[in-house]
Amino acid sequence: MSDLIMNNAELIGSAKPVVSKNSCGYYLWNVYDKAARTFDLTKMIVGAQGTLGMITEIEFALVKPKKFSHLLVAFLTSLDQLGETATHILKYNPESFESYDDQTLKVAFKFLPQLMHQMGGNIITLGLEFIPEMMAVLEGGMPKLVLMAEFTADTNEEALRLATEAQTSLKEFHVRTRVTKTENDEHKYWVIRRESFNMLRQHIHGVRTAPFIDDFVVLPKFLPEFLPKLYAIFEPYKHDLTYTIAGHVGDGNFHIIPLMNLADPKAHVIIRDLSVKVYELVHSYNGSITGEHNDGIIRTPFVKMQYGDKVYELFEKTKKIWDPKGIFNPGKKVGGTLEYAFEHIVKTS
Repeated sequence: MSDLIMNNAELIGSAKPVVSKNSCGYYLWNVYDKAARTFDLTKMIVGAQGTLGMITEIEFALVKPKKFSHLLVAFLTSLDQLGETATHILKYNPESFESYDDQTLKVAFKFLPQLMHQMGGNIITLGLEFIPEMMAVLEGGMPKLVLMAEFTADTNEEALRLATEAQTSLKEFHVRTRVTKTENDEHKYWVIRRESFNMLRQHIHGVRTAPFIDDFVVLPKFLPEFLPKLYAIFEPYKHDLTYTIAGHVGDGNFHIIPLMNLADPKAHVIIRDLSVKVYELVHSYNGSITGEHNDGIIRTPFVKMQYGDKVYELFEKTKKIWDPKGIFNPGKKVGGTLEYAFEHIVKTS
């Protein structure tokens, strides 16, 4: 490994994705730190998805969360508003910065009674909690994107001050915003963000989740032009797919998980076509095909597209050095094909 990394240092250094999250390929660029004079292979084994060996022991640290939080919620009626709005909010250092699209909001309204039941509490009080969303729709139409910037602190007053300060600074952008005041009010947005798709899945029979393009990353500054192109790719498939789009706006990391009947041969054609089109778009913006969830068997066929032949060859050599018999998690990271993935999809449908 030392020879492979030292002899290809320039190529490996140039291969590192410029985005803030990346789980694609082997992290060869993390092993050798010239300035610190360290050579640490654990930084490559982490994220290798069990393809290089077995990990028998780990050591980790915990982060103590701050006790209080408030959300600054922004309702964007156009994706053109995303770039400058998101960039501006990031200057105020939110603890987290999430989003969900109009499809998600429509699902939430459709299954509102079930959503409120999941939140718990008095049905009338919960109904009043959704008035801001209803007003946003009545006054400006269905938002194309809802942004959720979370501000945290050790006191409730400080968390509220941070969120309100960020909200006030957005007045010049003419974007409808609000700051949550209660825990229930804040919880509502997290339930919409995290549970709407589950509700949709529960009410459509004969389909299952198909997470094949669910984790790509591009730099946040590209999102205003990237997202319309992404929606355009999905347009021809709107009658064959049910899906929602949610994302970590601060990282430019988005998740799309369609519902599909994987036993239908047509589904395989759609998966192949959409994967190629979406990942070609991601590649054109120097992004990553997977930020958090790793390659698996469904993204491995596109690893070479992201890194090119020469870097992919280094990944293949890395695999052979560690696992010459190819027995550790085969078909992932290197050597996988869509045909191999489809064989496993059929077996698990």
